[in-house]
Amino acid sequence: MAFVGAGACALLSFKMTGFESKISKSYILFSDEYTLFDIRKEDTFAIISHPYDLYASYEWLFYFPKDREEIKNHLLKVFRKSRYVEINHPKEIDNYGPFESSENLSINNANS
Repeated sequence: MAFVGAGACALLSFKMTGFESKISKSYILFSDEYTLFDIRKEDTFAIISHPYDLYASYEWLFYFPKDREEIKNHLLKVFRKSRYVEINHPKEIDNYGPFESSENLSINNANS
């Protein structure tokens, strides 16, 4: 049985009351080595912890294009050891793995 038109909206409106916004908090634990991917076409940073198979920390951070440089600079200051890579699509992240510890990667010390 399907409801269409204004009658459907009226019937469904009774089920859809009592909505309230909730703030959801979560915490991501990272080690001290990271690769920060700037996914330009999606205005997103992907942050991957090293070694990935041990820590499995992977997080997305969405940004407004006007705030990109400020956020990027702040992230690179906060992360002690990091590598920054610009890409166009999330699938390109796979081209840079496996995400190993610094003895196998060229990691820049962002705090020096």
